[in-house]
Amino acid sequence: MAELQLSMPDAIIETDFSVIESINCDPVRIGQLVSNLLGNAFSHGDLSQPVRFNAWTDNDGWDSVSNAGAAIPAEVQDRLFHPGAKFGTKGKVWALHIASEIGKAHGGTLTVQSTDAETRFTFLMPTSPMSNDG
Repeated sequence: MAELQLSMPDAIIETDFSVIESINCDPVRIGQLVSNLLGNAFSHGDLSQPVRFNAWTDNDGWDSVSNAGAAIPAEVQDRLFHPGAKFGTKGKVWALHIASEIGKAHGGTLTVQSTDAETRFTFLMPTSPMSNDG
């Protein structure tokens, strides 16, 4: 988050952390997932409003990134995580595909909910280690 804040000093990032247990994950890859989601929020959101990053642990939890801005149309939401998906005039959104693949590699899911009030990407993954049973 510090790198993104340096590159966009006028952007506001609000954070809320409720991480009370350790999580078995690749911290570099999860950091990339979060960075991709935050970068996407800065690129496509309304920067006059804060970008919110929340991280928590519970039975399934991890993080969400939300921002204000125009809603993502439902037909676009259906393909947002596909390779090379395009949204609006800002070009292809590879970062979302990469974030989704990182999430899958950790046994998790990345989803989007979008209205005219807020767009929220939520990443959920098991907090306990994945089994090797497949």
